[in-house]
Amino acid sequence: MKKKILAALIIAAALVSVFSFAACEKKDEVRVASISCSPDKAKDDYKVGGTFDTASIIVKALLTDGTEVTFTNTKALVFDKSELNLTAAGAFTQVGTFKLHVGYLRFKAECDIVVAAAD
Repeated sequence: MKKKILAALIIAAALVSVFSFAACEKKDEVRVASISCSPDKAKDDYKVGGTFDTASIIVKALLTDGTEVTFTNTKALVFDKSELNLTAAGAFTQVGTFKLHVGYLRFKAECDIVVAAAD
């Protein structure tokens, strides 16, 4: 009888600890929910022959608490410039609207890069 009661208490204690641990998850931890990107209006004078600089792109993260922050360190970002039609030196070769893809961890965003004719 004592062994049954002891076993029941051990099982009950294990269940309580499992459910308590599950209830204590880091629900208040703020994480990235998504990212977005857009050309910086002060720096987006893209023209054929001009060079593309990732510093001209504003990348923001929307956090799980609803706030939005701008990336100030772009080393963690991946810029896929393959659709921009750039030379090996990074100069624009065509007039038009092209997609720039930006990645951060598992998050992806894209923005339009509008390239005008050279003056």
